[in-house]
Amino acid sequence: MPRFSYQASNKEGKIINGTYDAQNEEEVLFELRSRQLFPVQIEELKSGKTSSVQGGSGSQLALPENPFSGVSGKDLLYFTQQLSRLIAAGLTIDRSLSILSNVTERPAMKTVITDIHHSVHGGLSLAEALSQHPKVFSKLYINMVKAGEIGGILERILLRLTDFLEKSEHLKESVTHALIYPAMLFCVGGGAIAFLMGFVIPRFVTIFEDMGTTIPLPTQILMAISGFVQAWWWAGLIGAVLLFMLWLQLLRQPAIRLKWDASKLHLPLFGSLIQKMEVARFARTLGTLSGSGVPILQALTIVQETVTNAKIASALDPVYT
Repeated sequence: MPRFSYQASNKEGKIINGTYDAQNEEEVLFELRSRQLFPVQIEELKSGKTSSVQGGSGSQLALPENPFSGVSGKDLLYFTQQLSRLIAAGLTIDRSLSILSNVTERPAMKTVITDIHHSVHGGLSLAEALSQHPKVFSKLYINMVKAGEIGGILERILLRLTDFLEKSEHLKESVTHALIYPAMLFCVGGGAIAFLMGFVIPRFVTIFEDMGTTIPLPTQILMAISGFVQAWWWAGLIGAVLLFMLWLQLLRQPAIRLKWDASKLHLPLFGSLIQKMEVARFARTLGTLSGSGVPILQALTIVQETVTNAKIASALDPVYT
């Protein structure tokens, strides 16, 4: 019979860890609830498969170790999932945040949750506490939580946010996987060219010089480029970095950013992909906000800020007015 380890909270908010032999997660869930414990996490010890429990279903979210200290999208998704489940189990927001601050292992996310808990415990609403961390929680997230608190449907709003974040993470992973192969080709091709220019071509230069024959013009140009790369590669690298930084500064100017984003929509292959991604983000965000009770004008303002392409964002101005 499989053995499960669990983390649960009692009525006082104290975290209890233990193990239980059961056929599946539903049996563990039933046992915990019969003992008046609120499940936070259940893990099957044999396979090492971690799953969080909601109601009677095992909704699974694996969180691999992140070498960076910032709060990732998966950290935010995990926080939203667990908060919605604790509130659905009947715990108050203050107690739910206290539990999450104790069980969260990621240092960056733990610090954020602890600060939010202190703010809520001090009298602020959850939306006001979240707004103190704009780098972690977007305006979309904060306004949906605010609408949920005002309408008394915070549990439902958190479930909507969970679904929204899951779809966003799935889309992000799909795009990342689609770009891995072109990025590998670019790196391998660039490395091969650099190796030819820096090591292979110079050897042929010596051979041609020893032969004393007339070298064709294309070959002379190639040899000159190879000599520059070999002698001034560091200058080229510094120049590329400086040009990249200059380009980032130029993109901060609205007029240049608008023209650049408009040109990206006309790129072969990638243009239609960018447009579809932005339209999907627009529709998903607006639908989530509208379904959560956020006024349409406020929802359009938030959606316009979530669209990353300035050309598409500017097309929303007539809709808002």
